[in-house]
Amino acid sequence: MPNEIMGMAELKNKAIGFDRAEMRDVHIVKDGEDYLSKRHMGIWNIDKDELACLAPKSYMVIQHRYATEKLIEAITSLNIKAEALLKKSKHGIQIDFDFPESKFELTEVGESFTTGIRVVSDYSQVAGLVIAARVTRLACSNGMIVNDIVKPQRVRYTEELKITVEGLIDKIIKDIITNDDKLANLVPEQA
Repeated sequence: MPNEIMGMAELKNKAIGFDRAEMRDVHIVKDGEDYLSKRHMGIWNIDKDELACLAPKSYMVIQHRYATEKLIEAITSLNIKAEALLKKSKHGIQIDFDFPESKFELTEVGESFTTGIRVVSDYSQVAGLVIAARVTRLACSNGMIVNDIVKPQRVRYTEELKITVEGLIDKIIKDIITNDDKLANLVPEQA
């Protein structure tokens, strides 16, 4: 699948087809005896019908579709115009949200920048969801760009986590925007 820039509605439609995963028991077989693991579960990619990784029993899977929909809702609720670039891996997705209205230039050095957010969700890693501010700059005149990732935040989703994923994602996005002067200037003042 070639990388393509898309709007929020198209990304939401694509999210419907993202892989799903579930937690499954892990059994260890030794000398013909079957032992149920008391500490670990397997994260099973349902759509690929294979094990993605092992995780502690306290871990809960964040579905790619759910995370993507909640991110779109959070960005939309902040009235930020965004475009998305989707990349898929074996058990994961990476979405680069660009905020085209955030373009700024440093005329002293002749460089232009745009800001955005990178989101990584991968069933083969126990990291859960990673959300980070991203600054993109034109590296040379042939069109090559460089992404700088700023302050990545991991969302580990466990049963003990009392806050909803949606609320947590919304908080992280607001924190990233609040701590970045250029992004903060894009968000309209709330009355």
